[in-house]
Amino acid sequence: MPTYPPPPDEAAHRDLAAKAVHAAAGLIAFILNHIDAAPPGPLPAGMIQTFLRTMIKPGEALVRRAIWLLAALLPAPKPRAVTTSRGPAPTRAAPPDPPTPRIPAFRLTEPAPRPGTFPPRTGLPTAPRAMSPLSDDALNRLNHTFVNRLMALRAACADPELCALRLRRRLLRSPPASLPLSDKAPPGLVRHRVSTYLKLFNTLAPAVTHAWPSLIDTS
Repeated sequence: MPTYPPPPDEAAHRDLAAKAVHAAAGLIAFILNHIDAAPPGPLPAGMIQTFLRTMIKPGEALVRRAIWLLAALLPAPKPRAVTTSRGPAPTRAAPPDPPTPRIPAFRLTEPAPRPGTFPPRTGLPTAPRAMSPLSDDALNRLNHTFVNRLMALRAACADPELCALRLRRRLLRSPPASLPLSDKAPPGLVRHRVSTYLKLFNTLAPAVTHAWPSLIDTS
């Protein structure tokens, strides 16, 4: 079973992870404030896609690496003991309360990046491109995706340490062959008008790679 040594400077890595989470939390706050100020009714499809590209995906990339960095600081959890004996049959309980809405899980892996380069944005932003109207089903799916990813990112920002612990346990059960993170920043982060976010990503990415030397793909 592979071992995962922690990075040498725990304080510096915790500070770096905290900065990433704080940056993502600011992006979430921007979205929520904009939604609160918007008129009643569903958000336009163009606005949702802009939020996904320029806020959600950059925030996910930062928080994802912060969680991997925090997970590297944790000791490897011990395997849970397997119990074979069954206890007494449970007594009949009162009907449970209605379940609360479940927050979607925050995804901790990334697909391989698409080929191509995305030059940083310079000058004033260009006007948004005209979009073809979406069908009701397509707009509902887009809204569902947006809300799920926003809530998952918000929950991850609220407790990144818990996400790191869950990741550590998952790695114990099924360690990956290589680090399941892209080596490139998402286009929305590369082109973001706030250059601090890209600089933070470029500091996070190598720190995470060095924190998990056994997962570096050398092929």
